[in-house]
Amino acid sequence: MDKSNDVRTPNATNGWVDEELLIQMKELFVSSNKNTTFNIAQAMNQGQVTEAHRLAHTLKSSAILIGQEKLSQMASNAEALLKKNIILTQEQLSELETELARVLIVLQYEL
Repeated sequence: MDKSNDVRTPNATNGWVDEELLIQMKELFVSSNKNTTFNIAQAMNQGQVTEAHRLAHTLKSSAILIGQEKLSQMASNAEALLKKNIILTQEQLSELETELARVLIVLQYEL
């Protein structure tokens, strides 16, 4: 099979990735996650741990889909704590927020 015109690129974790689809996914990630850590904090402050858990789960899943393994792992850690009804510390939330901000900047530069 001639791959010279193939718009997909090899991805170590996911096999082949369609570049146009990846760009759309990154755009959606950026537009959907600008307030995610704020929303997690707000949900925790309002006693809505299930909502905070859902937000962390969504962040984990969407981060891995665009190849952001560190962010996905951090969100996974937050998700695991929230699943046990353990509220994140300010330090944990701040670290998640910092990594998410870094990813958003990188993605905006790439797009």
